[in-house]
Amino acid sequence: AAQATAMESEGKTVVVLYTGTALALIGLRDEPRQDAQETIRQLRSLGVTPIILTGDNQRTAAAIAALLHTDYEAELLPEQKQQTIRELA
Repeated sequence: AAQATAMESEGKTVVVLYTGTALALIGLRDEPRQDAQETIRQLRSLGVTPIILTGDNQRTAAAIAALLHTDYEAELLPEQKQQTIRELA
């Protein structure tokens, strides 16, 4: 559990290979596109405040948001993302 938590803190989604006992932890991570930081900079220059809306867990979302220096909301279902967008509009 501690190793999985550490991996999530690095922005990874943890998959457990399990056959009655945990055999391995696999850390998967989406990386921001190369142009993401520049895009966020441009949005800010236009007065737009970017926010990441994701279904990922809190630790994973926090790690990616930290890379991009932006706010985030995590563990959202698709309809919750839509509702947040409507509220922000």
